[in-house]
Amino acid sequence: SRFASFVELLLTTNRAGFRAFAIDVVGVLVMRAEKAHLEKETAKLLLQGVLGCVLDPVSSVRSKAILGVGSLLKALVLGGGNDMSVSGLRFSYVLMRQCSESH
Repeated sequence: SRFASFVELLLTTNRAGFRAFAIDVVGVLVMRAEKAHLEKETAKLLLQGVLGCVLDPVSSVRSKAILGVGSLLKALVLGGGNDMSVSGLRFSYVLMRQCSESH
């Protein structure tokens, strides 16, 4: 989708503030993947973008990316919040594994 492409672009922009904002957006999108009608490939690309930001030269972006990945994993371990279905969790888990294997 155009929106996902825009978020992907923000993850690689040279403005640290935009990268940090995009990490937050990806977190929300992935957690609500089914409600947001997020395609698997698109979600995978966005997650890879966040994982890429873990090595960002700007420390504030790096820490936000690490927290973003951490919160996804925490949600998986704890079973998620009220608006996350089991299938949504499984979807997030599979994507996280695919992303970690590709790096």
